[in-house]
Amino acid sequence: MAFYDHFINADTASISYIGKKTIEWENKYFIRLIRKFSKNNNPSLLEIGPGKGFFAHLCKKNGFEYTAIEVNKLMSDKLSKMGLKVFNAYVPPIKLKDKFDVIFMNQVFEHMKNRDEAIEMVKSCKEHLNEDGLIIISSPDILSVKQDFYQDYTHDYPTSLMRLSKLLADYDLKVLYKDYYTFFTTGYIKTRIIAFLTRLCYNLGIFKIFFGKKAYKVKISLLPALIIIGKK
Repeated sequence: MAFYDHFINADTASISYIGKKTIEWENKYFIRLIRKFSKNNNPSLLEIGPGKGFFAHLCKKNGFEYTAIEVNKLMSDKLSKMGLKVFNAYVPPIKLKDKFDVIFMNQVFEHMKNRDEAIEMVKSCKEHLNEDGLIIISSPDILSVKQDFYQDYTHDYPTSLMRLSKLLADYDLKVLYKDYYTFFTTGYIKTRIIAFLTRLCYNLGIFKIFFGKKAYKVKISLLPALIIIGKK
């Protein structure tokens, strides 16, 4: 089995109802932010790590010029058959010749092997952005996810708004926006309340009663993530 094949395996890749609704809300939130901060109404967008393509299809629906890089061969082949422009490659570095208005990563940056690879990713993204282009990073917030961050064995680089803000600033990328989000809401206080209630319900076994084997997936889907937007 190759890297992340389990992500598309029928036995392990099912998404709960709450998960689907959460993904739908998140992707619409990302689109709104892109339209707010991008200088182009229909920007050229490179997504690194498109996963199952939910965001990709929404980008196409909104008229974005969409390209993706996916490390998993099975996943990239599947998305290509859906009519999406997808390259199978490991990044960093980005080896495409094109430049983009937006480079987007959702649940990807935490997979960087270490600080040096995180730096290389930011530098490579900057090199592939048009002037005034945006780099958008969405990742688990380790300060709220805590020990659950490392339940995924591929999570190597701890992500927080403070760490990412400093990283972008060090490479002359102006931070335009940063926030926390989860379960149809944004903001530090509201997402921390949801995180507290999520852990409480999970630890008391309430999620197990309602969601059975998917209890842990539901828990993870409700813990806060961060988003940060940097401008070249």
